[in-house]
Amino acid sequence: MSLRTAIVAGLAAVTGLLAVSTAQAQTTTIPGEQVGLATGAPLPEGVYAINTFIYRRPDATFGADTAINIPVLVWSTPL
Repeated sequence: MSLRTAIVAGLAAVTGLLAVSTAQAQTTTIPGEQVGLATGAPLPEGVYAINTFIYRRPDATFGADTAINIPVLVWSTPL
């Protein structure tokens, strides 16, 4: 086996080992939070820039503080 083949095989093995890991994620919103606009209430005509910002600090000892901003651009047309 040549040196180049050995390097490629080694990199492929390392890549395969790194790909086998657990995915860790958390929800974007906390329980009970309402996001967005009320579906039954139409907006007046125009363009709106809406930001939903949340700061979350879990109670876990090594929990990460999270600040999330969800920007939405809404265009409301006449009925």
